[in-house]
Amino acid sequence: MSPIIVVLKKDLTILFFKKKGIIEALLLGLIIIFTFSLASSNLEVVHPVWCGTIFWVCSLFCCVLIFRELYRIEERDNVFELLIIAPISKEGIWISKTIAGFIATLFLQIFFLILMVIFLKIDLTNSLLYSFISILLIDLGICIMGSFFGGAMAGSHLKDSLLTTILFPLEIPLVLGGIKIYTQLISGGSFDEISGWIRIIIGYDAIFAGICLFLYPYILGDS
Repeated sequence: MSPIIVVLKKDLTILFFKKKGIIEALLLGLIIIFTFSLASSNLEVVHPVWCGTIFWVCSLFCCVLIFRELYRIEERDNVFELLIIAPISKEGIWISKTIAGFIATLFLQIFFLILMVIFLKIDLTNSLLYSFISILLIDLGICIMGSFFGGAMAGSHLKDSLLTTILFPLEIPLVLGGIKIYTQLISGGSFDEISGWIRIIIGYDAIFAGICLFLYPYILGDS
């Protein structure tokens, strides 16, 4: 079995079946959405911009928690150094962690969308395909960066707060794209109106995937 698959299965098992796993990220998203729904309870219709904003804010914060957990798995068990010297390339570690974070983030977003449909009365049925495609593309960029900086912080003296300080500004194009796309889709816009942002997001994913894949072996845990 490929070492990448082995690490991926181990990370997904811990995330979804262990005591902590993704629970912290899930609860954070639930609190944000529920609080926002209470604040907007007097409004007949919640503006699409706010719907898109709250969805991607939840996604970003939850993604940070997921990758913090993914890279702390080995640190808690004092096997981080063993992972680095294991028969898997450092690029393979990055790929496996990125895929695990991508799956976990997408899993949480399904619940977030269901909650937003229930509490905020949004309707994505007319643009379900475009919504799904844009979520996948934006999630890919978020997870590429989250895994890269998660590896940079792992096993080092750097604080977790630095992860969000560096990560969030770099992901502004993805967040803006997500908000713009969802504003158009919830408002009944067409694919032509969001195609420009889709191209920007694809370019972002491609550029940073190449950069992170090249630099990751040099920054993993300051090793």
